[in-house]
Amino acid sequence: ARATSAAPTFFKTAKIKDSYLVDGGMWANNPSLVGVVEATRCGFDIGEINLLSLGTGNTVFQVEQNKANKMNLFNWGIGGLVELSFEVQSQSVHNITNCLLSPERYLRLQLNFKANIGLDDVSRLGDLRAGAQDLHRNSKEDIKRRFLTNISNNPSYKEEQNGM
Repeated sequence: ARATSAAPTFFKTAKIKDSYLVDGGMWANNPSLVGVVEATRCGFDIGEINLLSLGTGNTVFQVEQNKANKMNLFNWGIGGLVELSFEVQSQSVHNITNCLLSPERYLRLQLNFKANIGLDDVSRLGDLRAGAQDLHRNSKEDIKRRFLTNISNNPSYKEEQNGM
């Protein structure tokens, strides 16, 4: 738990034995593909995997055109580069997972905000709650239809077939 919450801008790196660990969002901000890989590693065929991915909220990364025309690697600023890398990672994982599983077996739900909400901004909890309720209200029938019918009788892991 300490390692998975070690977001570098908030908490120091977690030292566990001889390793220094940081929050998984540093490399898997959208962990959908990690889940698909783990499921296949446990013996599930890609055609058996259905994935509902719940995001934690998103703002569209934008730069004004007059600034974007002048930008290069050196004048993005550290905040801009970090934000851009997180968005690129998340979107590319979404695209790859959507291709591997198909839109019928993969659904990513994500709140989209006009302004960024800081990880430590508790003043916006009401906005988060209202957004989550809207997302649930608008998606619940689709979720039921796609993920909560025809529940598989497969075991959690396929130990029998893989000799695990």
